[in-house]
Amino acid sequence: MVKVGSGVLGHLDEFPELLGAQLVVHGSSARADELCRRLGLPVTRLVSASGLEFRYTPRPVLEAYVMATLAVNKELVAYLASRGIRALGLAGPDGAVIRARRKALLIAEVEGVEMAIRDDFSGELVAVDAELLGRLMRAYVPVIAPIALGEEHELLNVDGDKLALFLAKALKAQELTFLSRSALLLGGRVAERLSLGALEEALREAKGGMRRKLLACREALASGIARVRIRGLNGETEVVP
Repeated sequence: MVKVGSGVLGHLDEFPELLGAQLVVHGSSARADELCRRLGLPVTRLVSASGLEFRYTPRPVLEAYVMATLAVNKELVAYLASRGIRALGLAGPDGAVIRARRKALLIAEVEGVEMAIRDDFSGELVAVDAELLGRLMRAYVPVIAPIALGEEHELLNVDGDKLALFLAKALKAQELTFLSRSALLLGGRVAERLSLGALEEALREAKGGMRRKLLACREALASGIARVRIRGLNGETEVVP
């Protein structure tokens, strides 16, 4: 399984792993930010109580996020088709394949002050139809967008890295590869192999997307996924037990 970060969409030829994937998950953060700015919508990142940064997604931003995300989805499907691969683009509402629970109340840090956020349309993943995906994978390479179906049938923004991990666990994948602009850098150099002990050290300094990826790698190994990697334009970090 491969997760494609939005930062590498212009460099897909640099990642031959993509062409061998049985299932692809993608992000859309950079494209969503770009569209929001073009539409005059604010791009706001908040920090959760657990210290993770996330996109603030009120309804107007959700609409832009969905537009940008589905455009990325179809671009990836078209790219794979150009390489002779039968890909099928999907989002959570399609066949209710990915379900999430809306985070109705979020506690986030805003300018150093904890605040309650009630108008966000982000979701916590709760279920995936692994049987449906398994059947589709017999004929296609599913390309999954990070949009989930909520309990009230609303569209929800979900984190792409968390979605990739969630699907990998549900489908009992043996490999999970994150394609990113950069592998993990330690001391200015790519860390080619990272033990779980060293990962804990790296988490103390990692921020943003890299922090989420490291947390996902740790959980992936703990769940029995045999091979976990962060592949960048500058090299590769393999996380090992």
